[in-house]
Amino acid sequence: MNVDAARASQGLAKVEEALKADPNYVPALVARALASEQTNPDLAVKSYDAVLARYPGFAPAIRSLTLLLVGQPRDNAKALALSSKAKELFPDDPNVSKAFGFALYQSGDYAKAVRQLADGAKKLQKDARLQYTLGMAHFKLKQNQESKVALNKAIALQPGSPFEADAKRALAELK
Repeated sequence: MNVDAARASQGLAKVEEALKADPNYVPALVARALASEQTNPDLAVKSYDAVLARYPGFAPAIRSLTLLLVGQPRDNAKALALSSKAKELFPDDPNVSKAFGFALYQSGDYAKAVRQLADGAKKLQKDARLQYTLGMAHFKLKQNQESKVALNKAIALQPGSPFEADAKRALAELK
């Protein structure tokens, strides 16, 4: 185990100790959520939910939970509501625009999704999944030229991606 991993493990052990003493201790819940985002997203979601149960307007938790929920096979209605709130709190954050756009796309609101995804794409120009979803939203709206541009960009950014076959199918339909 390297030094950083050992320190992280010790830090997480202290966080868990604090939560044993007080399961609602917000700083420890946030620390556990942050530490768990990559390794245990379900625990991170549970921790952020606990924070928001105590402090519903806690902006950093709203943003982080939004980014975790969107695009995952979870409750899309919750992701949509949360990402809408995150967009109000962080109107210039391209990752929040992306997340809100994904939630809108998943809910079938393609016109609003295009606006949010395009907003995120201005700063996240090398995000293939964002380009793919933007292209598919344009596709659903029958905005053929915009769809072709975004889908081709997505394929170029990430050849062999899980969405490449679907993007190529959509492009073939546009010809």
